[in-house]
Formats: sequence, C-alpha cells, structure tokens
Amino acid sequence: MKNLYELLRPNIKATLEINSLKYDSAKRLSYKLMANNIWSDLTVSDVSDLCSYSDLYTYQLTPHDIMYGDKFLSKDE
Repeated sequence: MKNLYELLRPNIKATLEINSLKYDSAKRLSYKLMANNIWSDLTVSDVSDLCSYSDLYTYQLTPHDIMYGDKFLSKDE
C-alpha cells in the first residue's frame, strides 16, 4: 500500500519538495505524509499546510477536496 506522499499528484509533490528544502515545517509535513496511508489521518492544519506548500489556495478547494484529498491525490491507485 502506498503512503500519501507517494500518492500526491506530481505537480503538488514537486512544489512540496522545493519548499521542503527551504522550510523545516514543509519537511515535517512531507514526513507526516510518508507516515500515513489514509487521508483522514491528517488534521485540518495538515491540509492547510499542504495548500500553503503546494501553492494552492483554500478558496480553490471544495469540502470534498478537504475531506477526501481529491485535489491533492492522483487517481491512479
């Protein structure tokens, strides 16, 4: 089973990797994504941080995106 970091969309993962080099909090978020396999294990704060570090704005998200990660996760798996 893949972890959440592996399931991220390529553009979001690339932006998060760039920000992980600059910010320790982005690096911690990457590790948290690597440690979890289920989107619902993340907090709202984690999702907000993911928006910040992947250059998404929260107004672009629907409640469904926040609850199930549709805007962040690839649909391959």
